[in-house]
Amino acid sequence: MTTTSGIPTTMRAAVLHGPGQLSLAERPVPEPGPGEVLVRVEAVGTCGSDVHYYRHGRIGDFVVREPLVLGHEAAGTVVACGPGADPRRMGRRVSIEPGTPCGSCGECRPGRYNLCPDMRFLATPPVDGAFCEYLAVHQDFAHEVPDCLTIEDAALLEPLSVAVWACRKARVAPGDRVLITGAGPIGLVTAQTARAFGAREVMVTDVLPHRLAMARAAGAAALDGLGRTAAGRRVHPHRPPGVLRRPRGQRRGDPYGGPGRPGGPRRHGRRRDPAPAEPGAEP
Repeated sequence: MTTTSGIPTTMRAAVLHGPGQLSLAERPVPEPGPGEVLVRVEAVGTCGSDVHYYRHGRIGDFVVREPLVLGHEAAGTVVACGPGADPRRMGRRVSIEPGTPCGSCGECRPGRYNLCPDMRFLATPPVDGAFCEYLAVHQDFAHEVPDCLTIEDAALLEPLSVAVWACRKARVAPGDRVLITGAGPIGLVTAQTARAFGAREVMVTDVLPHRLAMARAAGAAALDGLGRTAAGRRVHPHRPPGVLRRPRGQRRGDPYGGPGRPGGPRRHGRRRDPAPAEPGAEP
């Protein structure tokens, strides 16, 4: 194993024991296996899934039955390389892709690893996550980031990838009108991404005033539960925009509806030039 000096033998980790029961614990620093790198974690985002596990101890069938480290939106610096990993990765800043597929199933072999039924996803029981000081991940899922990004920016590339996938899946194009239901963090970053894709108008709905205010600050037209803007204007009922929505039925192995996975956003509405279906996409 190739390492930098100064790697301790133990590390701190934030461990969830049950709903509302979080503690700091000392755990061994993991040793990177074949093809893996050891990342010194420097920034981690808090996803809505982390909040659900903290508050309720479960998301659907995914139940915290034993101590679990949360966090899957992570970035840091490579400090060690396992056998077979590229030693040139040492010292590189990386954003971590949190899902690790089996690599050998009928979905992985053709390149659709995001649909792997045996996906191991960080901070999804029983797989520990990134609220810790060091994390061993396969080098293919530690993506180098340019110097123009801060390490906090790098940690947020994972939720940004959800928004980019949503806009690609919905085929958002210049001049489109887009409706996003829900002004949570993913809804807001999707609104900004849709604008970057060229949408001429982005509307976001929610029932919470502070979230609607955030949507307006992000440059979207914020609509309340009755379809009204802050000025009381209603969206024209005969001119429906395209829709990005997040259904609830994600397949087993991905409770979050991440990039490229079934159960993600869809776009509804008229298009001038329907694009062909993506390989492996659901009908």
